[in-house]
Amino acid sequence: EDGASYHTSAETSHWRKVLNIYWLNWPAHSPDLNQIENVWPLWKRRFRRACRDPKQRPHAWEEVITLARQVWKALLWSQIYQ
Repeated sequence: EDGASYHTSAETSHWRKVLNIYWLNWPAHSPDLNQIENVWPLWKRRFRRACRDPKQRPHAWEEVITLARQVWKALLWSQIYQ
């Protein structure tokens, strides 16, 4: 939860009780608990570098998606789980 009014409103609280949805006290920004927080900066850096390379630069949306997937697949598990 980010403290937004629609998360903390009386109506939301009511429906959480009705549906037995419990609020967890979870830090808003917790890279230790969410590995993707550690990966995004690395992925973005590599993706941008690839986009600057004339041989890899995408010119169509499909090429952007393909390049994004290639960069993702090139990440090592040891880099993801730092």
